[in-house]
Amino acid sequence: GFVFVTGVNKGGYKINPSGSIAPVVNNMSNGLVKIISPDGANLIPSQRVQYKQSFDEIMGVTRDYLDTEIYFPWYDSKSTGMSGDWITISNPNYSDANVDVYIKNVKKGTYTISAGKTVAPSYTGVCDGPVKVVCTNGLKIYASQRALYKQAFNEVVGIPKKLLSDTIYFPWYDQLSTGAQDYILVGNPNDTAAT
Repeated sequence: GFVFVTGVNKGGYKINPSGSIAPVVNNMSNGLVKIISPDGANLIPSQRVQYKQSFDEIMGVTRDYLDTEIYFPWYDSKSTGMSGDWITISNPNYSDANVDVYIKNVKKGTYTISAGKTVAPSYTGVCDGPVKVVCTNGLKIYASQRALYKQAFNEVVGIPKKLLSDTIYFPWYDQLSTGAQDYILVGNPNDTAAT
């Protein structure tokens, strides 16, 4: 497989049958990251981030996951302990993407994202939701939300409009383990109230 960052080949790797690799691209803080198998082999990529004393892992997404509208239930750069919240928006297309970001139906920004590039806007003093990221010129994009809380880092992938549903599942909930605080955030992207 090959690893590309902002369209630049950062290395080619052989992956043995039923094997895994963990390539590292040193001295890099940028996106869009693209993993591709030139021989058409199916791949299972994830990205692991170690930040101070925290650990986070997200799965990569396929082109089928991309959409013109992407949603998050909440945005928070205001609450005590929050030291950063970014909506990272990537354009995997061959032309520029024009993107608007809304938080609770209020436009927070308009961005032109060059082909193969990523922007990561942040909105100081905002604690509200839902968040809608929409590509106004119809290109399919990808977005995640990266947040710093005290000494911890977390990243979640946005939900494409085509995958919004009235039934959603989580594998686990925990308010019993020592030190656990588990919250479920539910955003309503509709123009009418939801029950």
